[in-house]
Parts: sequence; C-alpha cells; structure tokens
Amino acid sequence: MATAFLVSALGFFILNFSTEKHVFALANENWDDGPNWNLAVKKIRELENLVNIQNERISVLEKRPTMSELRSTVDLQETIQRQNDRIVKLETRISELEVMVTDQKAEAIHIQPSEEVADFGQNIITPKRNFIKKGIFTRKLRL
Repeated sequence: MATAFLVSALGFFILNFSTEKHVFALANENWDDGPNWNLAVKKIRELENLVNIQNERISVLEKRPTMSELRSTVDLQETIQRQNDRIVKLETRISELEVMVTDQKAEAIHIQPSEEVADFGQNIITPKRNFIKKGIFTRKLRL
C-alpha cells in the first residue's frame, strides 16, 4: 500500500512539474510570431464584430413598435383620413352655398333697380298744401 502511494505521489510531482514548463508562457516569449496566435486573434475580432452586429439588431428589435402600437397607428390614420374626407365635403358644400348666395344677390341687384326706376317714373309727388310761410315775407312786402 505504501508503494502505491509513493508511486502515485511521484507521478503527481512529475506530471505537475513537467506540464508547468509547457503550459505557462515565459516572460520573454513572443506570442505574436505564431500563426496560431494570429489566427486566434483574427477569429476573436470576427466574433467581436458578430457580437456587435447582434447587439445592434437586438436594440433595433427592442425599439420596434409592438403590434398594439401599430394597430393604434393604423386606426389613427384611418380616423384622420375620414376627417379629411369630411372636411373636403364640407368645403365643397360651403363653396356651393357661397356661389348660390352670390348668384341670388346678383339677381336681386339686377331686378330691384329696374323695378324702382319704373315706380319712380309713375309716382310724382305733388303737394296739396303750400309750405311757404306767410307772415314775415308778406309783411315786409306790404310795408
């Protein structure tokens, strides 16, 4: 039993110290020269770009309006269109009424002066009474 323990302990120390030499980098070792390192850096940058693109897509999706907001927008646009149609109809009706009123005024202007002129020619005012005062002028004339 003791030999098994010693063999396992010796194996542990051998593996532990031998892997430390190969796994850990030395302070003066240059990692930029290896092709695997350059490939790894390139892949990391590509992954960072993909993550940035996905983050932008997520932010766009979060800012996008929901279905209820879209429905309310569509309902609002339909209401605005109906009101605009009603306004146009009312404006055309108002313009028709204004045309009718101006036509009636023009007819009234043309008809009324001709009737008044005819009445003026027939009715001549002749006073039955003499409105000249007698008194002051007649006394002076008699003196």
